[in-house]
Amino acid sequence: SRAPFPVLLATSRALNGPLPPDYSAAHRVLGPLMPRLEDQTGPAFGSPHVAELEDFLMAGEPPVYMGFGSITCHSGKHMTLLCLRAVRLTDRRAVLCAGWAGLNLEDLSGEPDAEALRALCAQRVLFVETAPHGTLFPRCAAIVHHGGAGTLNASLRSGRPTVVTPIICDQFAHSELVNMRGVGVGMPSLKNATPETDRKSVV
Repeated sequence: SRAPFPVLLATSRALNGPLPPDYSAAHRVLGPLMPRLEDQTGPAFGSPHVAELEDFLMAGEPPVYMGFGSITCHSGKHMTLLCLRAVRLTDRRAVLCAGWAGLNLEDLSGEPDAEALRALCAQRVLFVETAPHGTLFPRCAAIVHHGGAGTLNASLRSGRPTVVTPIICDQFAHSELVNMRGVGVGMPSLKNATPETDRKSVV
């Protein structure tokens, strides 16, 4: 039925395609809602350790970004180990965003490869609490993420390779969508991923 008031859709026509035929003229596609780049440069929006992030970016080749927003898969420890073991296999530098899962070095305690992973982190990995997607992503070699709408659009807008590792809800549709459009790599699910499958995605 026809909506009696405007319905605003923050989606991309280029990515999502035209509206379904049962939508009406009341449905208005605005495009993705993203903060201006100049608003993503300070501690209030991005990482409180902006200088540390900048130093890391300048110190070597573009890193792989790994971050999963407000989503946790199995546990924060599981996610930390999955990411670091994949990074170790790729010989890449990486930025790991803690997110709500709280990815951090303490997750290595008690692991048989903890010493090797700590050495890896000291040489090639930076942990950040948050990250300014608009300014960071264009400087990355690849972006590995959960496929949330905001992160997906920021990663595609950056022009860098994007890898979607869905966990819940619309993230699975986004993973399928990037495969269908040929704009990235959409994995079946992060829940069943291994360091080897993550490695194949980012190498």
